[in-house]
Amino acid sequence: MYYDKFYSFLEERKDVGATFEETLEELKSANGKLEISFSSKLVHVIDPIQPIWDKNVSVLHFGMKVPGYGKPIDVRQTEVIKVYHDYCSRFYDYLDSNEGQALIRLFDDKYPHSGLTNVKKLDFILWVDV
Repeated sequence: MYYDKFYSFLEERKDVGATFEETLEELKSANGKLEISFSSKLVHVIDPIQPIWDKNVSVLHFGMKVPGYGKPIDVRQTEVIKVYHDYCSRFYDYLDSNEGQALIRLFDDKYPHSGLTNVKKLDFILWVDV
């Protein structure tokens, strides 16, 4: 059921786009859980310039954590959305920084025809650098 919802949402939204909020809500309706990482990955597949929430990058590189489970799901969902948007801001700021741009240049030197967005390149670099 969950993957049916995941892939049907992807099919429905692949040409029109989807926000993190819409995706989080849609996946929550499938299993009653806040699928933060899967939601961000689905949004990224639809729009590759959107960062992926992954503990290797968001927590270990940016020090950001998902709000705890001790709150009602609606309260937690509001907090998760805020944290995700804060993460995106930090990610883009880092991407635009001198260090971020240097990492992109290194990636491009090594893989000049990757066809990947700078967001995906930085995600790969930070994910591997754990």
